[in-house]
Amino acid sequence: MNNSICLIHYQPIEYYPPAYNLINELSKSKFINVLTNHNNRNIPNFGFNANVRIKRFAVPEEGRTKFKRLYHILKFNVLATVELFYLKPNIIVYIENQSILPVFIFNYLSKRRKFIFCHYHEYTSSEKLKTETFVSRVLSKLEPSVISKAVWISHTNDDRVKLYSERFPQINKSVLHSFPNFPPRHWQAKRNNKIDLPLNIVYIGSISLKNMYSKEFLTWVSMNVNKVNMDIYSINYTTDIIQFIESLNAPNIKFHPGVRYDLLPRIMDYYDVGTILYDSSQTNYVYNAPNKLFEYLACGLDVWLSNDLISSQPYLCKNSFPKVISLDFNNLDKLNVESLIDRENMVFKENDYFSDVSTEELINKIEKILSSKE
Repeated sequence: MNNSICLIHYQPIEYYPPAYNLINELSKSKFINVLTNHNNRNIPNFGFNANVRIKRFAVPEEGRTKFKRLYHILKFNVLATVELFYLKPNIIVYIENQSILPVFIFNYLSKRRKFIFCHYHEYTSSEKLKTETFVSRVLSKLEPSVISKAVWISHTNDDRVKLYSERFPQINKSVLHSFPNFPPRHWQAKRNNKIDLPLNIVYIGSISLKNMYSKEFLTWVSMNVNKVNMDIYSINYTTDIIQFIESLNAPNIKFHPGVRYDLLPRIMDYYDVGTILYDSSQTNYVYNAPNKLFEYLACGLDVWLSNDLISSQPYLCKNSFPKVISLDFNNLDKLNVESLIDRENMVFKENDYFSDVSTEELINKIEKILSSKE
């Protein structure tokens, strides 16, 4: 067994499909150890090939009390740190500051030369950090020390890289990278050039009434029973969104439990349009080109998103399909559905938004390091 590469992901990897895609791409040619936690959202654990060894330590959401939550946080960090000293990896890839403590301890105490790679699914501004949990604020104190040793630091788009660079101007810009959340290439699908009414719309992912245009969009759907149907698939949702859907009593809106990530292409085959409902209430959302955008496109769906999402605007496409269209979610009553779905005289345009492309630079960096040690 080769222990050269270790990836640390505090949150269960099943909650973060981009982590799954990164591990899959890395493991095509390299053995990788993954340190993570158990998931308790009633979804199956991801399966990987023989080049992936996963160790799970705690259940971060199991305890409702502060004491139990702290216990699981400590359990993960202690056991993951011990595992790092056992594995003695040359390359450590950690995801988000939630995973930083074992890296900090190992880097400080181990004399072994190691190469640190850091990736962020989300961008947290200094202002937002002040509202985070005590544990998050403590872990963020370790960030400057660890990233000063990193050979790779990535965010999901160029805008977030720029914001991060401004927040940490001491970082050598040569280690900063844009690493978008693209789906696997085998998801690629081509659709017919015609969409008929009623339009079938899907939303996949976390959903609530807070920081999203859920209320506005669902209200609009409920008022267009003969034109649109909408299905929602989510494993992470709030009570208020369920109550709101029930209050609408709309026959054309259905809520479903979350679906396994690898089954999404099969599910999306039934729909015409995928929606992204984030609003502009957080910097993290404004500078966001979410994985849902690329997952919908890979499966041939048109995408509707808010014009608030600055980092998604470069992907807008209206003259070929699948389309990517930005909407004013505060004025949905002016929406012309027929015009939005019209594909007359348009051609299908392939894109290259797939994980083998997005991970190529990172994997090349790792291979270069490993080859220099042989």
